[in-house]
Amino acid sequence: NSARLCSSLGLMLCSGLPLERALRAVAGAVGNRAMRVRVDQICNEILDGHDLSGAVVGLLPTLAVAMICNAEEVGRMGETLRHVGNLLGQDLEERIDTMTVLLEPLLLVLTSLIVGVVSVAALLPWISLLSQLG
Repeated sequence: NSARLCSSLGLMLCSGLPLERALRAVAGAVGNRAMRVRVDQICNEILDGHDLSGAVVGLLPTLAVAMICNAEEVGRMGETLRHVGNLLGQDLEERIDTMTVLLEPLLLVLTSLIVGVVSVAALLPWISLLSQLG
């Protein structure tokens, strides 16, 4: 959601939308209800005169906040937000890849246990029958 928020906001700012209107539009695009409420609060804080970088503290990672602070000083908010969105998206992909790599052996062991239990359950009646005959 953070990556989507930054990318969408950056795209809207690059297209020339004012920050307040862009934030209101992005709030509707965010899937997380708590994040949507926080974006509405950020919009109100900006209307009260606060900086975007100060308003997003706690919502975005500290590196993203620092980059937004720098973008406010330089005046390249749209491009920087798009870049931050890309970085957050890449970070998410790396975390998912790491989690997948860690879960593969666990799933292999779990599948092996299930196959073993099913095999023993299928062979138990045969073993019981052979022991009664023999």
